[in-house]
Amino acid sequence: MSSLITSFADVETKEIQWLWNPYIALGKLTLAYGTKETDLTDFMLRFTVALSTGVIREVPCSILYFDSEMNAGWIKSRLQAYNADLTKISCLHDSSLAALFQAKDEINRAHIGAIVINGLERLLFTKKAMKANEINTGMQQLAALAKETQCAILLGSEDIYPDRSVISRYQAEPIKRIPRSILRVERSDSSFLVIQEKNNITENGQPFILDDQGTISFIDHT
Repeated sequence: MSSLITSFADVETKEIQWLWNPYIALGKLTLAYGTKETDLTDFMLRFTVALSTGVIREVPCSILYFDSEMNAGWIKSRLQAYNADLTKISCLHDSSLAALFQAKDEINRAHIGAIVINGLERLLFTKKAMKANEINTGMQQLAALAKETQCAILLGSEDIYPDRSVISRYQAEPIKRIPRSILRVERSDSSFLVIQEKNNITENGQPFILDDQGTISFIDHT
């Protein structure tokens, strides 16, 4: 009869792999949130550019940029304005959650390192009165996609900010619970201040600023 118990001496050690330590882990979900006044879309685009050009990592990674509302031509114009390496950034022909899951094998073949999803609420909320368990299912599916592809998936949302009433606390709970890392994004003139509020893997990273030149600078919070 096979045993249901295994000694840890026989368990294979597995270290967390990072896209950007300690903010974004590979194979996990990371949530970035702000408000419409923050212009989170602009942040997500600038952050994507920083990934594509080696500002965040010494070795630029390939990215799948996904927006459920903005068309690919507009996104390209913004990426060009920020001097992105367009050869490192791809898009889906169909901006739906189903299409994203169907593209799993292609994502693996293309060696995509990060999937940036802007407008999470527009992607998850397929009807007005979504129940928390339905939202939980969508988030779990995204978490499974991250694990299966070993991509870092960065989710952007403007509607879970505490002062907003678009999404109830009940609906927002799975959106906040499932990601391993949560980043709060605030607008500061032409720059963005980013504060890591949650890190389920290690200690939180330092707050940092992403400026309009695409440069990242860290803030000493000791």
